[in-house]
Amino acid sequence: MPVVSFPVRKIKEFFPGYDVNSIVDILPYIGLDIEYVDEDEIRVEYSPNRPDFSSYYGIARSLKGLLEIEMGIPNFKIIQGKDYVISVNKSVSHIRPFIVGLVAKNGSLDDESIRNLVGMQEDLHNGLGRRRAKASIGFHDLSKLEFPLRYDTVSSNASFSPLGFKQAVTIAEILRETEAGRKHGKILPSTKIFPVLLDGSDQIISLPPIINGDSTKINRNSRNLFVEATGTNLSLLEDVLAIMAITLSDMKFNIESVVIFYGEESIVSPNLQLRKFEGLELSYVNNVLGIEITPELALKCLKKSRLDGLIDGCKITCNVPRYRTDISEAIDLVEDIGIGFGIFNLDPSLPAYRFSGKKSRNTIISEKIRQTLVGMGLIENVNFSLISRTLEHEYVNRDIDYKDVVAVVGSKSEEHEILRSSLLPSLLRSLSHNIHEEYPQRLFEIGKVFSLEEDPFERWSLCSVIAHDEADYTEAKSIVQTLMGVGLGKELEAISAIIPTYLEGRGAYLYVADTKVGVIGEISPSIIENFRIRVPVASFEIDLTKLVTFV
Repeated sequence: MPVVSFPVRKIKEFFPGYDVNSIVDILPYIGLDIEYVDEDEIRVEYSPNRPDFSSYYGIARSLKGLLEIEMGIPNFKIIQGKDYVISVNKSVSHIRPFIVGLVAKNGSLDDESIRNLVGMQEDLHNGLGRRRAKASIGFHDLSKLEFPLRYDTVSSNASFSPLGFKQAVTIAEILRETEAGRKHGKILPSTKIFPVLLDGSDQIISLPPIINGDSTKINRNSRNLFVEATGTNLSLLEDVLAIMAITLSDMKFNIESVVIFYGEESIVSPNLQLRKFEGLELSYVNNVLGIEITPELALKCLKKSRLDGLIDGCKITCNVPRYRTDISEAIDLVEDIGIGFGIFNLDPSLPAYRFSGKKSRNTIISEKIRQTLVGMGLIENVNFSLISRTLEHEYVNRDIDYKDVVAVVGSKSEEHEILRSSLLPSLLRSLSHNIHEEYPQRLFEIGKVFSLEEDPFERWSLCSVIAHDEADYTEAKSIVQTLMGVGLGKELEAISAIIPTYLEGRGAYLYVADTKVGVIGEISPSIIENFRIRVPVASFEIDLTKLVTFV
């Protein structure tokens, strides 16, 4: 969980007349976990889905709403910038195609506020920016650069002085010899040209997403800033910049816009357009929270959470500021109404059911399987149900009809595109991440798989992988036969078959009472190579939803 330091001095500045301890007591009610408290500093953990909490200004902004010091959407204006223009060359389109920016004027910085900005920058890089792959941010001293700017590409022989260097070095040297280059250079696609941001005098001021130039670095004397963000998704970049804009405004900077030209088309940045959620039913709010509140009180609760809206009978149209990237549907608005109402004001109630709970049959059987496999020396592995199409399909030589796959609509991550239909790809990925560990490695997972071809489409599965120099079909079969005979008391039959995942002649279907319940075999060398695994791998996978009917 990301951590933010909130100086006690700043708490007293933001909340004059309030006792510091009373402010600390409120923090958990907005989803913050207190990590450390002393007389000078409070450190809190915040959920990554609230990137606006990546600075103490964002936390103070939320607290002011709860305390009714400032309610509703924060009100600040963007001044139309004069002569702040960025032109984008089409050569960046296949590398890192988008850039946004803003100008922040007439503010002041000290060591503390600079640390706050840099910490916020890194949290946004790691969260919304996916470790800079989708978005990276750069701060520049406006007085040290000339507009108009140009977002363009250069060869690896181009040189400039990166942050912390007084002499110019080539991009090739930055990638090869600096820590930032080695760490972030792999984000850029394999290419002979690199995206750079140049100012009006043709000096390189940034090599995104790797490092900024030293000539425009900010310090305590910086009064006017230029903030830019580059990446692969324009909407995401506008979200990131909206968070930066509201924070810099809270720091008493005046925000001015920048015009960005993509050929003949242009956009104005930052984009702080409100998002509207229409038709939030009050009955839905009350049902979820277990309360009875009026539309007027619900609207007040929204305003205390720094949102706003309009009442239409028993419905509310909600207005959400751009920096609140965590709000995407009605339940998120209900959560903010609950926070505005006061979590401590929600009365617990007993459930309507009076029956005692007990373990399901599936759970009991899964526990028997788990105990048996652990007793044989296997290690349980747990993976996400969401997976990438590439991992699910190409890496394991599976021919998938994506009409039968449950896909995520508008996924923001290539690693979480579809619900997996097999546990094997996830376990092979686990092996690939542990090639530096000692062999043999024997893993298993009990988890859900999903397929629209099956009924029910959500099913439980068991998969195991065995990896070492002598891993083979015989070892995998001995494990699964011991599991079935000793653990579950059932006989298992293996019938040889040609299965694309396995070596020809070394794969089989598994049957219990003439019903096919799974597969077993030695993984094809081409799949092992896809995952960069260095030893042979054998595996089996069993449909527990089918198997449980025989146990």
